[in-house]
Amino acid sequence: MTSINTERATMTTEPKADDLLKLSELARRGVACEKTLRGWIAAGILPAAKTPGGHYRIRRADAERLMHGGAR
Repeated sequence: MTSINTERATMTTEPKADDLLKLSELARRGVACEKTLRGWIAAGILPAAKTPGGHYRIRRADAERLMHGGAR
């Protein structure tokens, strides 16, 4: 399993890799631009995992909640 460093809004369990989405995937779906998503992560609004390479990943369940207006 890949090691994951959590940011301010933490994930309570370590998600499986196939349950995670890239910021670019959310941006393509029209949720928000990547810069806005990074801002929400930094502000603690959007829980995210950070890969060892420094890339953010969002749990699919959190992305679904975000797409339906739950995290704003």
